[in-house]
Amino acid sequence: MSVRIMIAEDEEIMRITVADHLRSEGWRVDEVSGGNEALALLQKQSYDIIVSDIRMPGMDGEKLLTAVKQQSPATEVIMMTAHGSTDHAVACLKQGAADYILKPFDLDDLSCRIQRIVRIQEIKARCVSLESNGRPAPAAARFQRPHAANAQPDQPGVPDRLDGPDPGGKRHR
Repeated sequence: MSVRIMIAEDEEIMRITVADHLRSEGWRVDEVSGGNEALALLQKQSYDIIVSDIRMPGMDGEKLLTAVKQQSPATEVIMMTAHGSTDHAVACLKQGAADYILKPFDLDDLSCRIQRIVRIQEIKARCVSLESNGRPAPAAARFQRPHAANAQPDQPGVPDRLDGPDPGGKRHR
């Protein structure tokens, strides 16, 4: 999978630093300095991931996130900011951001976050491919847990009793 990433950051040094690091990791990276420029480029080229600053002149990162999710729902967006809070991060995630990172950050941390998003995108694509061929995605079966009423005590990995203290203070053996 050839991953294409866009960096939307108005601070030139930050934009170049992030883009150069991601290129050194082997990613295909384009750079823009604002939200309007990012949307214009997104109309010409598809992107797997956009890494966007939140505070930018013109169209800010939050408005860009909303527009990206309308224009290209499969494109994941990582929001970055030096002025964040927990409430702000939660709001961005609810709007559809894949991740949220506070500046200054470790470039290797950003790379790990991108790798995680790429793996998730690959799994989703594989599931869609399997389902389009009429086969259920095998991951769905792995995530189903046996209900206690249906579980047999001799099944590996299914405990037939609980050891340890219970909330009532009694110990089960």
